[in-house]
Amino acid sequence: MPDSAALPTDHTAPDAGSPSTAAASIERLERLLDSTELTPQAQQAIRIALLTMRVLATEASVARERYDGLFNALPDPVSIIDANGVVLDLNRAGLAAYGRPREEIVGQSIGVINPDLPRDHMGPVWEALDAGGCYKVEVTNMRADGTRFPVEVHSALFNDGSGQRRLVAVARDLSGRSEVESRYRALVEAIDVGVVVQDAEGRFLSGNPAALRILGISSGQLLAEALSFELSAFDAEE
Repeated sequence: MPDSAALPTDHTAPDAGSPSTAAASIERLERLLDSTELTPQAQQAIRIALLTMRVLATEASVARERYDGLFNALPDPVSIIDANGVVLDLNRAGLAAYGRPREEIVGQSIGVINPDLPRDHMGPVWEALDAGGCYKVEVTNMRADGTRFPVEVHSALFNDGSGQRRLVAVARDLSGRSEVESRYRALVEAIDVGVVVQDAEGRFLSGNPAALRILGISSGQLLAEALSFELSAFDAEE
């Protein structure tokens, strides 16, 4: 997430690039322009400087509004994180998802929303990003009330103009997918039709109760081992 030097936000102190500091500089020049001690040439130089600063301030304001509009329009939690894992910005969807006020997350370690992360969790992320790729991982994030929910996080390099290492991380809530998978498993378990799961090599991995009953396999027996034994016996008879 951009820091105060690049994309200032209300949680940062004013600096040379912030709107408040730019406005203060313009105000000082305007007061200086009223001074009777200035030569005509100096007054003209100040007028040109004021015009330039107002144009730049307007452009910066438009860019900031454009950034905020896009950032906050995204439906998934999106955070900007620095090289040390500190959250520099978080969109509205993120604040809503974690149920926390901005000041409890922005400026804090990413561990505030995922306390289970290991200390060196940023290492693999930067390794992937520095190699020119993205980084994807499934983790469990935590809301303010302590409840947790699964997310799939996609991270990529982010250039905010500060010259510092930043990444943007998009967290997709997997709760809905987990619910669908649970319903599917319940359906497969309930139907009186044999269903087995095989891997890409054709090996049997699991089966529902109907499949185990049809194949004469006890519920405590591993399907892969039982079928492997049966198939071996069949091959031997041939």
